[in-house]
Amino acid sequence: MPGLKKLYHKLKLRRIDTLIYTFNLRTDIIPVVQPKTALTTEITKGPAQMLFAAKVNGMIVSKNYTYEKKLLSRQLGYAQMPLIGGCSTVDAYRGQGIYPYMLTQILQWYKDNTTLPHIAIFVAPDNISSIKGIEKSGFTFIEHVTIYRLLGLCIYKKVHAGGGSV
Repeated sequence: MPGLKKLYHKLKLRRIDTLIYTFNLRTDIIPVVQPKTALTTEITKGPAQMLFAAKVNGMIVSKNYTYEKKLLSRQLGYAQMPLIGGCSTVDAYRGQGIYPYMLTQILQWYKDNTTLPHIAIFVAPDNISSIKGIEKSGFTFIEHVTIYRLLGLCIYKKVHAGGGSV
């Protein structure tokens, strides 16, 4: 019954709770962040996303994506800027500064290769380690938002707190 599961998932009311941070590529200063582990970085461009990967001895230990167009970005009012998301680091390499380092590498790439003024990153409010990495990378907290989606449509949006402006 995979078809019914998929239909149920679409019909289910979904609550998305997120903190929104942005970085002004024109005026904000990208901090110098060095990981505790020697690594190399690799960028792979796809049609709708880019992968920024960190490798140690040829093995990918961290994946960080940027997206140009995401439904959630549009629904939250951030469609005009790229979104960083889908970030993960292999458990054995967590706590070594790889995540904030990779975020600064993404910021530098966008600053050097585009004319875009801002980039955004969304994070769950309970993901404390990611929030620390995001803040260490120089991002500014903008707002805490909860949206409810049904059939992919935003039916309710609530802004809990704002910290700055884009």
